[in-house]
Amino acid sequence: MSSPSSYCAAPLDVNMLAKRVIRPALRNPKNYRDLEAKPLEWQGFYSLRRGIATQLTAITRDSLVAKGLLRHSGLNTTLLHYIKDVPEVTANGMARIEQLFSKLDEKQSNERSVIRLG
Repeated sequence: MSSPSSYCAAPLDVNMLAKRVIRPALRNPKNYRDLEAKPLEWQGFYSLRRGIATQLTAITRDSLVAKGLLRHSGLNTTLLHYIKDVPEVTANGMARIEQLFSKLDEKQSNERSVIRLG
């Protein structure tokens, strides 16, 4: 029986990982909630990192979390090259802003009517 220190393991080949693990997992329909969904195509590790950064920022609303996970030394790299605009997130943000402004308008209207009555 050999001990872990008696053999030399080869370094991880990430391209082989993608070929043997990631691509087959993406092609397997059992990995999708919607069995009619079209399987995703593997786009590479950069796309994976960009997708993780974008989704993590959308979930946490904090790009510093993505910066830390991706181990970037500066936030600019994360913001410029990894976090992409997601239309649904932008639409939700605009809806929130509109709600805030409508509440502010209601509050100002109520204050004006109190001033007129007083």
